[in-house]
Amino acid sequence: MAYAQEMKNLVGEIRAGHRDRGAKLGEIKKESRDILSEARAYMRGVGSELKEAEKELKDFLAKSETDRKKDFNAMMGEIQSRIKEIKGDVEAIRRESKGILGDYRAERKEAAGYWASLKKKGAPAEEKEKEEKEE
Repeated sequence: MAYAQEMKNLVGEIRAGHRDRGAKLGEIKKESRDILSEARAYMRGVGSELKEAEKELKDFLAKSETDRKKDFNAMMGEIQSRIKEIKGDVEAIRRESKGILGDYRAERKEAAGYWASLKKKGAPAEEKEKEEKEE
């Protein structure tokens, strides 16, 4: 009989352990469902935040594109006006250069005429000097 009593006690312990494990598994399942539910809710929140951030980013980029385009157009306008200014300076430099070259040509022509006149006047004197040096 002691053996039967021990078997009853063992069966009782097994049943109690089974009940306890079943209850513990039920708690774990409930906690798992709660965690999954919270995770899904969190992910929906993150998803909506990301969609909002995406919308804000698109709006910002669209607005900043307009601003960048305005800045670019302003910069190009400045560059074009500077090019016109430089081109105007180049034209002035060309006119001045033509004037200087014209003056140079006139002076050169005048100097060549002067040297030619000196050569005509001094030709007999030069021949006498050459003859004296040769002797």
